[in-house]
Amino acid sequence: MMKMSRKVEILEQVQETMEEVKPVKKQNVMTVEDLPGVGPATAEKLKESGFDTLLSLAVASPGELVEAGGLTEATARKVIKAARDTMNMGFESGEEVFEKRKNIMKITTCAKGLDALFGGGIESGAITECYGEFGCLTPDARITLADGRVVPIGNIAGNKSAGTYPINIDVLTREKDSIIKVKATNLFIYDCNHVLKVILNDGRQLSVTPNHPLMTDRGWIEAKDLTVDDNLVIVNDYEFSKEEVKLSGITPSKNVRVKVDLPKKLNPRLSKILGYLVGEGWKETNPHLTDTGNVYRLSYASKTKVLLDDWKTNVKEVFGLESNYRRTDKTSTETWAIDSVMVGEFMRQFNNLYELAPKKRVPQQVFESPKDVVTEFLAALYDSEGHALLDLTVREREHTRVSSNGQLLIYKYKLPNYGRDIGLKSSSLGLLQDVQILLTKLGIKSWINHFTSKKTSKLTGKNFVEHKLHITQEESINKFYDEVGNKTLRVRDGIKKVLNSYKRHVNSPFNYNKIKEIILMENPFGKVYDIEVPETHSFIANGILSHNSGKSSIAHQLAVSTQLPREQGGAEGMVVWLDTESTFRPERIKQICEGRGLDVSTTLKNIKVARCFNSDHQMLLAEKVEDLIKEGNNIKLVIVDSLMSHFRADFSGRGQLADRQQKLNKHMHALQKLGTSYNVAIYVTNQVMSKPDTFFGDPTAAIGGHIVGHNSTYRVYLRKGKKGTRVAKMIDAPHLPDTEAIFQVTEKGIEDV
Repeated sequence: MMKMSRKVEILEQVQETMEEVKPVKKQNVMTVEDLPGVGPATAEKLKESGFDTLLSLAVASPGELVEAGGLTEATARKVIKAARDTMNMGFESGEEVFEKRKNIMKITTCAKGLDALFGGGIESGAITECYGEFGCLTPDARITLADGRVVPIGNIAGNKSAGTYPINIDVLTREKDSIIKVKATNLFIYDCNHVLKVILNDGRQLSVTPNHPLMTDRGWIEAKDLTVDDNLVIVNDYEFSKEEVKLSGITPSKNVRVKVDLPKKLNPRLSKILGYLVGEGWKETNPHLTDTGNVYRLSYASKTKVLLDDWKTNVKEVFGLESNYRRTDKTSTETWAIDSVMVGEFMRQFNNLYELAPKKRVPQQVFESPKDVVTEFLAALYDSEGHALLDLTVREREHTRVSSNGQLLIYKYKLPNYGRDIGLKSSSLGLLQDVQILLTKLGIKSWINHFTSKKTSKLTGKNFVEHKLHITQEESINKFYDEVGNKTLRVRDGIKKVLNSYKRHVNSPFNYNKIKEIILMENPFGKVYDIEVPETHSFIANGILSHNSGKSSIAHQLAVSTQLPREQGGAEGMVVWLDTESTFRPERIKQICEGRGLDVSTTLKNIKVARCFNSDHQMLLAEKVEDLIKEGNNIKLVIVDSLMSHFRADFSGRGQLADRQQKLNKHMHALQKLGTSYNVAIYVTNQVMSKPDTFFGDPTAAIGGHIVGHNSTYRVYLRKGKKGTRVAKMIDAPHLPDTEAIFQVTEKGIEDV
């Protein structure tokens, strides 16, 4: 039986060879059933497996038809050959190809520079791949969560291997001048052997990949291009209220001669007036004023002209009133006042403001205010009652002790004072304790001591106990300057002198820290991490703002622009989104539509979204797109975001690399076939990995190797640019130069800079 079977197989192969040599007589073959060797039952099996057109059979392999239709290999080859002959799949002239390419569509990105990079837009019938730098952090980088906790990003990842993992974590980030709560949806883990450790003067440090950009006083700079002359922007993510405190108004009586438009909220200027009054202010009353209250004057006194001018400016801005000059005493201290019953009674709502000096406190409304309101209050208070002490004089000192034989020993030596102190004096201990709480919220350490004043009380005629709040540590003095001191007018120069005595330069604006050292080092963890925040593409790590790339941003824009009319750069078609990382956000589609005046409901209905859960599911859904087209859906764009996420997770280690690449190759050919057969644009996003053997140039490469590289018609590399922009660089294209385009992501989507 074995010999007979072998004989039949040999005869079939000989017959097949003879048929290939003989000229084939052309037949009028129109359907799968008309092909030689394909009966109704076999045709049904082939159609169920997706081989329902002559093209699908012509580009199939014999093994695929054997598995799908139960054919012998010889019959499968005969079917493939007949399909190819029928379709006349031979050579064609360049002119014919040129004519066919006139049917190619170009889908706009809505940014002219980016469209020019792609030769007019994203091309149909081709695969366009965009991949971005990972710009990641080592696992010890601490992420600020929305509930105030600060956790290492490595703790979020656990013991996971390189890949992409869905997460659902609320984090804090900065958008413009606000800190907001946003949701992180994906965790990315990459293998990486080398990182840069960036060390700041205040001791803060962050280890990042060389291409990770950090915000400096000269804009976004990649870590590898930073120098010790750069100052990094630090985001203070301390929890303060986001809204100004609403204030109570008063109803003026008929006897009030000048009505004042009172502020409805505690704003920074009003907070500064409060700081001046708590420091060197007082009220004056009139017992005859009973219908509206008896406070008719608020006075402020100072020797410093710049403070008096600032007082007058803020009073004018807040209340629309001119301050009135009252007097100048023998110490050259001038007094200026607000003469208004309405203002006097309005300010009564600030607790303890009208108490005598020993009982003054920080008003409760300040504790409930945004940080800028808090720091303006502190700046005015320190300008009124604070000082900056610097005493580096050398004094002779002596130390005495009695020796074992009873002899008195005297040791004399010289020692600098090293007196550096940012101080605030008050006869109210409660006031200083309140200020200390606010300083603690700003990360500033302080301490309080007590002493008997040399002055005498005007009430008792006796010396009284005074209290003093000290900021003496170098780090805390530096923080105080950054948060409060640079807003002061009288003590600012003194604080600068104190800081300069530490041989540092304090010429940076608010929230800058100078780089002390940058070290290239081996990554002791072997991996780097990143999280994706779809809403803002940013999060805070060690106080530094970190951004994601713009791959998904372009995808959302294309999902909208594909539906535009042809004359506007669209394709007047529908979109399929294969979502492997849970990156599709209908909220973002809605935002783009509203920004461009498009109908949100219609646009969302024309986007078919499928969540892929593994690589097999991803491949199956890609094949199902053809069914959607055959059902009459006018699909013109297929988005795969991202291409390699599941392939990396399903095939880990070098032992499974060959299997992964073989499967990936099949997936890429299915996408290419889909694009070519139905003139559909294919847009895929990809991840990157570190190349440890690269010592010059970009140490990253797209994942997927040659399989992805050779099957992608256009390959574009995305990175962050200056001032929040993005840079796209053409890496590979059949006929386009390797140029760059700069664009930005706005509420309207992708736009030119």
